[in-house]
Amino acid sequence: MVALKGGAFLMGDDSITPNGELDLSRPSHTATTPPFRIDVTEVTVDAYRRCVDAGACSLPTQQPAGLEWPTCTWFEPNRGNHPINCVTWRQTDAYCTWAGKQLPTEEMWEFAARGPYGREFPWGRRVYGHRWFLPTDIHERVQGSCHADNKRLHYETCPVGSAPLGATPEGVLDLAGNVQEWTSSPYCDYSGKKKCDQALRVFRGGNNDWYTYSYEMHSAYRGAADLDVASAAIGFRCAKPGGS
Repeated sequence: MVALKGGAFLMGDDSITPNGELDLSRPSHTATTPPFRIDVTEVTVDAYRRCVDAGACSLPTQQPAGLEWPTCTWFEPNRGNHPINCVTWRQTDAYCTWAGKQLPTEEMWEFAARGPYGREFPWGRRVYGHRWFLPTDIHERVQGSCHADNKRLHYETCPVGSAPLGATPEGVLDLAGNVQEWTSSPYCDYSGKKKCDQALRVFRGGNNDWYTYSYEMHSAYRGAADLDVASAAIGFRCAKPGGS
């Protein structure tokens, strides 16, 4: 795990996007989080298997055949070091509890990705003049050595930590790639005009489809899904309050 001091930071993004892709991230505002630790990478298949073997976790959900996005890693050979996916929010919460941790709050997750100075991407600032402000080496920062041919449409997961160039300055990996990640937070409108939806939980981060959904690489990007949704595009990592 990486220890982070927490504190006040700029949360959200006021960017106007063509199709409203970042609308859920507006308006930007000051948020705070206490010191915490967060997993360096997403929870792997092997780690989740230990929880299943201990009787504390249930099996992931096999997705129907024919979906374009990645297969469920639990059911594929040689994926032990890939992120576990196809797990519901309840399953991820159970794992983190078994591991003596918790799912990160939305504030923890964004602080880990942006740092105290509000960088737009885990690795640093936006690059003006480029599509979605992404650097030209976005493939190396998201997929790294995993899909070295650099084709646009690689939906499959990678072993965790395959893209060290995408690390935050503090050393957290895979926040903009591999799979998106559940947080503990219910979906709340940043404007405060609506009540928080307790039936939904926020997920964060990007996945390996960096070409089609480039806006998801932004550290402020957020989505939400029902507690019982299990998606091949969503995994998780755990956190722990306290910086030591």
